[in-house]
Amino acid sequence: MDGPGEGSRPASMGPPSPAAAAPDLSAVPRPTTAMLHPPKGTIACVIEDQVRGHLEALRWFASATKLTGVDPSDLAVNVVGGMNTDVVRYLSAQGVRVNAITDFDSRSPRCNKIAASLKAAEHSPEGLVILTDSDVVFCADPREIAVEQDSAAPALMVAGDPGHGLIPEVFAEAGVPLPDASSPGQPPADNGDAGVYVIPAGLIGPFARSWQHWARWLLDRWATLPESSIPVDQLAAALASAGEGIARRQLPPWWIASTRTLGGRPAAAGDPAILQYHGDVGPTGLLLLHGVPRIDERIELVNKAISSVFHEAFPNATFWEWRYTTNPGLGSGVGSRGPALDEKRALIKRVITLTAPDSVLDVGCGDGRATEGLEIPHYHGLDVSPEAVRLTKARRPDATVSVGTLGECFTTADLVICLDVLIHIADVAEYEELVRLLMAAAQKGLLVAGFEKRSAGLSPMTHFHEPLSASIRRVEPRANLIRVRDVHGVTTWLVTPEHSRPGLPFWTWPYRMGLRRLWSKGTARTTTGSVHT
Repeated sequence: MDGPGEGSRPASMGPPSPAAAAPDLSAVPRPTTAMLHPPKGTIACVIEDQVRGHLEALRWFASATKLTGVDPSDLAVNVVGGMNTDVVRYLSAQGVRVNAITDFDSRSPRCNKIAASLKAAEHSPEGLVILTDSDVVFCADPREIAVEQDSAAPALMVAGDPGHGLIPEVFAEAGVPLPDASSPGQPPADNGDAGVYVIPAGLIGPFARSWQHWARWLLDRWATLPESSIPVDQLAAALASAGEGIARRQLPPWWIASTRTLGGRPAAAGDPAILQYHGDVGPTGLLLLHGVPRIDERIELVNKAISSVFHEAFPNATFWEWRYTTNPGLGSGVGSRGPALDEKRALIKRVITLTAPDSVLDVGCGDGRATEGLEIPHYHGLDVSPEAVRLTKARRPDATVSVGTLGECFTTADLVICLDVLIHIADVAEYEELVRLLMAAAQKGLLVAGFEKRSAGLSPMTHFHEPLSASIRRVEPRANLIRVRDVHGVTTWLVTPEHSRPGLPFWTWPYRMGLRRLWSKGTARTTTGSVHT
């Protein structure tokens, strides 16, 4: 969308912007504990080598720290694959322990949680180790769960009935006693997909090593074993706990809820402390409501926490790659589809006609829809999303299209276009640097959009630092600025850098008359060193 509600594009995550109006979380009721001392232990998750998992880790972090007050140093994120992402850099900067781990076994990606348990054992934790899926958010500190930790009765706690659905034949072949109350069948409706394991720290080493052993044992024999409704990692955990003599107990039914089974959740279950949302996320990256009042109240609190982190440091590269891969029909928002898209394309076409550039650089080109069908000489598109670059390249096979920021892939062109990019940069220093780079790249003209004032409808995805015209003036005080569009609180300027004179005739009367026809809602006048609307 062209404006506060949604929009497009890049920036790496950075420190909080002083101008960002983050949601007020001071009034959010925090769960209380009867414990005399703060809970001890490590809360850990695993994220796969895909953008969805990285965004999930950011929601996981936001709920744990902003909503329940967990110290970031008590969190561990285990990353399979690439570590150089905006989300990983942000989490590391906040004090989260970020570990690079290898894929446990390609035959079962779910078993990567086992690798996380082995990594946790290396750090000699105290208290409890909480292993969760990445699509989990917290409304209470899970370390507040009462778990028997004495050596006579060690206990591991999991979501769902720990014995339901286990296969006696598998345990018999393994030579491991079947846990009590086990019965063949499907997992119960409130199982939560065993998205949470609560393990006393003293048990994490032997349990993790046994878990690893039984997972590989199962994978080596999976084709010949009786069919099971239970995933390998969960079945291996049952074998490990039984083999090590570790009792398995079900998490209290009120403690965890799954959005897949809300209809079967008893009213007496109360407010969940942990919610597994299974990808039920809207296009802005916030969790979807489900029409269950007490659950929705929790989701709204979680969304406030997520919004707070987005205001501090919106993960542009990760977010837009997720959006373009999961919802290509929406693109970067409503401003990139329908009449708004036609309007934007018409503006670009007329600016190109008037300025007659020999080359065009499109910073934040998105999926290429805004320039589709236009005759543009020596077009170079630039975007932080590889999927967006792929889509643009498909629409312009003869063009140059690159993945990266302008700072990473700096080049120049007669006309530089940068629409709906600056409004998504949370870090003020990064915002100022991009304005400087845009002015340096534009040899004859710059078509750029941004905020001229703070909008009352700023979403977690958008940020106001100062009027864009003031930012441009700081770089080049005598640049010519021509206001050509105002939509959804976002102003588009056509800028003639001072260093371009006497390049394009941006100050001639025929040119200004052409600009008057660019937009039906207003005229454009310009005077060197000043701005007129």
